[in-house]
Amino acid sequence: MLIPDILVEATVYSSIISLVCMGFTLIHITEDIPNLAQGTFMVFGMYVSFTVGELFHLSPYLGMPFAFVLGGAMGALFFMAVIRVLSRNNVGEVYMTLSTLAFQIFMVQTLYVYAFWIRETLWVWSYGFLFGADDFQFLGLQGVFSVSLVACILAVAGLRRLMGTKTGIAMRASAENRELAEVMGIDTSRMRSLTWFLSGGLASLAGAMFPMMFQAAPHIGSTIISTIMAASILGGLGHILGAVVGGFIIGFTRIILPGMIEPFFHDSNVAYTIVLIVLSIACVFLLEPRGIMGVYERVAESRKSRQIS
Repeated sequence: MLIPDILVEATVYSSIISLVCMGFTLIHITEDIPNLAQGTFMVFGMYVSFTVGELFHLSPYLGMPFAFVLGGAMGALFFMAVIRVLSRNNVGEVYMTLSTLAFQIFMVQTLYVYAFWIRETLWVWSYGFLFGADDFQFLGLQGVFSVSLVACILAVAGLRRLMGTKTGIAMRASAENRELAEVMGIDTSRMRSLTWFLSGGLASLAGAMFPMMFQAAPHIGSTIISTIMAASILGGLGHILGAVVGGFIIGFTRIILPGMIEPFFHDSNVAYTIVLIVLSIACVFLLEPRGIMGVYERVAESRKSRQIS
């Protein structure tokens, strides 16, 4: 297939970012806080894939299901050990948000220690690693192109399907009115644990695919959070489909824009791109706080009102 390399790279990056944004949006729906550790869950998945590929000498793709399960378990454990305790003490959203930031710092340093131990003990390079040479080819394209795109589509379909089941209804009820849901007999703690499991699992799954095309390192989680937040806000917080739309818009912008502005800024064009992404967050907040899905809902409502009149 004759697809330009830049479009392949942008599609893979956007699919990965969209998976992470779906998890970020799930936490915002349930807890009404931004999970600042979402990027670190992604990096955790990178090192699960690294462990499977470099230490066990297996295909990095075999690390993806492990990354989903282990990342999900870490998310659920963080909820039970920290978020649930803070919530019961009614400390407020600010302290819960700060707890995710503290967890992010802790996990980054832990991953640095793990990477350093691997390098010094086993003499395996564990910073800036890349698995592109181990990837397979499908229709003339790198395998991660198809894998990441299919994973993103299945995640959207699966989450939308889940939200239509009794479990999904219980999850939404727990998010909208926790006290009323408990009165109705819903185990809100269990539903919130499931949300954190899915959020951590999706981010770690995305991270497991990341080294197939992009260099991976422990610090990426703390730098990519601005991209995750920009995509989620642009798509519309509270909408799973909006997270995907925002993820692809920001993802393509993040990959393609540096090459477009290079003739004007010969140095640090990536830094300029990040500045533009952050400015996009400010513009969305000022013009339409509900993002692209908010615009869609407003247009749909105006059409219905015209039809009624």
